[in-house]
Amino acid sequence: MRGLIMEVHHNSDLERGVPGTAHRTGTRRIQPGVAACRRRGEIRADNPALDYVPHVVIGGYFARTLIDDRQPTRAFLAEYADVVFFPALGVRLSPSSSPQQ
Repeated sequence: MRGLIMEVHHNSDLERGVPGTAHRTGTRRIQPGVAACRRRGEIRADNPALDYVPHVVIGGYFARTLIDDRQPTRAFLAEYADVVFFPALGVRLSPSSSPQQ
């Protein structure tokens, strides 16, 4: 993925196409889950954080590599979702679903 990002910066055709494609693909995969949460009343429909859902999800993935020099694991991404993603959306997790230390 890092190689693709570097190539995007050096190739104007890729620069125009890849970011939009990645965003649409990410949004298309995330939106059904977010919509279900909205229908169940778990996320307010007017929550301003909804516009940033793809950014937060993608950010967690890449930040692990850039900051910790480690690949994101399922455990890392699950904890990231519990302590960053869900609170940003105003979702309160039950104590039994909080991350284990």
